Amino acid sequence: MSIKGDVFGDKGYSTDLKLHEGELGLLESCIKAQFEETMWDKYVNLRNCDIGDYHLHQVEHASLWIKKSRILSPLNVEMIKQLNFMKVLENEFGPFKISNEERIYPEEIYWRIVRPYEMADVGTLHADRWFWDLGHGKKPGKQCVKIWIPIRCQPGHNGLKVVPGSHKKKDWKYHGEHPSADYRAHYMKPVIDESEEDLKPIPLMTEPGRCVIFNEDLLHGGMFNAGTQTRISLEFLIYNDGGVE
Repeated sequence: MSIKGDVFGDKGYSTDLKLHEGELGLLESCIKAQFEETMWDKYVNLRNCDIGDYHLHQVEHASLWIKKSRILSPLNVEMIKQLNFMKVLENEFGPFKISNEERIYPEEIYWRIVRPYEMADVGTLHADRWFWDLGHGKKPGKQCVKIWIPIRCQPGHNGLKVVPGSHKKKDWKYHGEHPSADYRAHYMKPVIDESEEDLKPIPLMTEPGRCVIFNEDLLHGGMFNAGTQTRISLEFLIYNDGGVE
């Protein structure tokens, strides 16, 4: 297994790392606790709502799940950092830190919630570097790598899509737009101007716990959820000052 070789090589990503069942269970429990706390605070009648069936209930989705509502606590982050898969990442990329673009906690791990057949829940193709180029903070280190982990997903029906090798080209056309959420109105969101049909992104058949580890310049985006359950994923960006630029 050469995760780093794939991330900085021709592919731009790797799916070689899979979490053990216990690790996946711990990540899901962290998300579930935060999900239930947020839901119960506003919807007492949904105390028994399973996170996978979230889409079956009428809620104010956009305001309920702004990003700051989906960032795990520092205590959870510290627990996650002790898991074996994090040690595998350190062996591959060297000692690293986890970025904090929102500046809420020193290190930020957050999760996403994508309902079936809701186009608004998934963004367009983009490269992570574009956020820094548009002024959303600054690049935290020389080597930056994104970790995306499906927690609840249905392979082939929802997940992540990528354009292999797209990190090799740095001049993709895109523009910035202001997000609709008020708390991020001062940030610009990158929107690609290239034809997705021409780019031909491929869906990654990742089962729960199968990590996607990718280059900051790789074009990627969430798949439209054509499944029967709400998709839940976890992600964070690791960085250090070594490695390949």
